[in-house]
Amino acid sequence: MAARRKFAKRLPVMEVVWSDCLLFTGGWESHADVMRQVRDIDQRSVGYILRDDKRGVVLAAALSQGGNVFGAHVIPAAQIISKRVLK
Repeated sequence: MAARRKFAKRLPVMEVVWSDCLLFTGGWESHADVMRQVRDIDQRSVGYILRDDKRGVVLAAALSQGGNVFGAHVIPAAQIISKRVLK
């Protein structure tokens, strides 16, 4: 059995609650029809913190032993409702 490789760096995990956008894709609609469909779309994302600064948060869903990331998710600061580092 081959020896297990260690991960290069241990990254903290963060939960971010953020407001997503809504896209209407049906063609021309009346203003009233659009306004009836408008609603808040709050999302919750959890991942390894690749960046957390004034511009926003970048999370990764998975890390490889070689230092690669999978499922990077960029959340702009203006969209963030709350965030917390998980233990």
